[in-house]
Amino acid sequence: MRENFFKRTFAGGIIRFVCILMALPMAVVGFQSCENDYDYRRNEELNPSEQVIVVLKPDIKARDAFNFINEFSLPVSKMTHNNYVVSLPPANQQILIDVLMDKNYIHRNDSSTIRIRPDAVGNQMFLSLVLYDMDLRSNQSDWLSTMTELSIKESDTASGGYELTFEIPKWTADYYVMAFKTYEAVQSAYPSQDWAYPDDLP
Repeated sequence: MRENFFKRTFAGGIIRFVCILMALPMAVVGFQSCENDYDYRRNEELNPSEQVIVVLKPDIKARDAFNFINEFSLPVSKMTHNNYVVSLPPANQQILIDVLMDKNYIHRNDSSTIRIRPDAVGNQMFLSLVLYDMDLRSNQSDWLSTMTELSIKESDTASGGYELTFEIPKWTADYYVMAFKTYEAVQSAYPSQDWAYPDDLP
């Protein structure tokens, strides 16, 4: 009855119009509240606040490590490997350093990102290196080319593999630790804030 009254009488039309005007501000406030809440949740999801460390098996090479990284839409803040062999004479050490320091995904104003140990007997060098932002395909491609250019290879006798630091959304560490461990290439995975994670073995 009330709906018909609003439709059929002029007064009903006026009352209905006033009701709409009164309800409009509340609707706008409600929409803004929902929108702000959505933006908050969206920013919470898109701005990672936790990390998971993934250690790959020693026989996993750079290209396969990148293929693993590309399986996930997650930033990789650091990619560490301590067992590179550079088939260049130690006399070329400064040349090696200069090339590496020129890479925007290596140089971070921190000398610890590059460690070189000359091997005069083998006429080569051993290299430990930290790479940054290696979820970017452009960085991956450039590093593979640089490895070829500088005769850099992973040691065949390495006791440790690549260590990847994945940036993950807050509260998802357990999920990603389990997800990473399902891959054959993974040796261990654990949250970065817990170095004594009890389940860090496959």
